[in-house]
Amino acid sequence: MRSDDIFFFGYGSLISEPECDEDIVHRCMGTIAGYRRVFNKRSPRRGCPADLATLAFEDSPHMTFVHDDWVDSLAVGTCVDESATLVGALVGYPSAVSSGLLAQVDAREGYDARCEKARLGYVRERVMVSPLEGSPPVEAWIYLSNPGGAYHPPVVLSAAEQARILINATPRSGCIVEPTHARGLHYLEDLRRALRQHGLVDAGLEAVAQEALGLRGPWCDSLTPVD
Repeated sequence: MRSDDIFFFGYGSLISEPECDEDIVHRCMGTIAGYRRVFNKRSPRRGCPADLATLAFEDSPHMTFVHDDWVDSLAVGTCVDESATLVGALVGYPSAVSSGLLAQVDAREGYDARCEKARLGYVRERVMVSPLEGSPPVEAWIYLSNPGGAYHPPVVLSAAEQARILINATPRSGCIVEPTHARGLHYLEDLRRALRQHGLVDAGLEAVAQEALGLRGPWCDSLTPVD
């Protein structure tokens, strides 16, 4: 690793789908202290057109997810927890691409430094990441949840409520939604799969998957069983 490389720490889709894959010069799994992963961000992008969505449950009483023509979903964010350690992907790029790359990842995460903080779903900060491979800690950019922001639920959603929101926003079997990024439960399953490829399991994600499987419906085909 070079001192002038730029690093990102991803704990969601950035694990398996980093930006500009061809420019990556270093990639490994790492950890940061004091945070855990949780579905705590309303996400239109991970949602589904209402006429194609599963919509098996009533809307959340805490935040509007179901609209006339669209069903919002949830995306993973972070929750401060002094006893926790968050595992994710540490990805490094050469300094030559840093300025354009940072703007590109900002756009992906819906972050704009010029915006009022209350309008942002995530805030961008620097954290120290400890690589699991044993190399020295590295400073990296991370996109953290923004409590109090427009996309942040006003209460902590239980695993059961997270599951129902994700199910509602999952395309029904046979329904194709463009663009093809993962939506609803498919996003949850993609994250579980990405972590398991590295021999890792996230207890919070597994709890949500268990709740969804326990509700019994065609959406169960979207999830692998919980160990």
